[in-house]
Amino acid sequence: MAIKRSTIIFSSIFILVLGLSILFYVVFGYPKVERIFFFPMDHTLETSGESRKVPRHALDEENLEEYVREWLLGPLVLEHRNLYPRNTRLLTLIYREGTLYLDFSMNIMMKSDESPLNFNEILDVITLGVKFNFPVVEKVVYTIEGEPLPPLEDIMIQKEKIED
Repeated sequence: MAIKRSTIIFSSIFILVLGLSILFYVVFGYPKVERIFFFPMDHTLETSGESRKVPRHALDEENLEEYVREWLLGPLVLEHRNLYPRNTRLLTLIYREGTLYLDFSMNIMMKSDESPLNFNEILDVITLGVKFNFPVVEKVVYTIEGEPLPPLEDIMIQKEKIED
């Protein structure tokens, strides 16, 4: 029984395309990387992680920015609550020599129903997540709309004045 010429051509094209696909995968790799995002649990408020695949970038700074911006979108798991208060934005992210500088909008300091954690707890969870996923980060420095954070005592005094 003779093999048809069209079958040989089709098989050759299929093997060529398969070979090229494998070559591209080996050379360029998988364009996503798995990261762990930490969120408070709905009932206990304990910190729990969820895994997501996010795009991989060539530079550490781009990977860090992708991570923090994805985190701002909120949790995927129903048992998790938002880490950030509503309308919190990342204004600037700079990574230099092991230090990550994060500048957020003022909303990160506001208490809201979406985020059960206070401001300092939110910063602790951000630091945990960044250092867990990016061991090259030694220190995280926070600013709010370009201004350095006031000492904790000043934040508590301002909060008491607002609540009164």
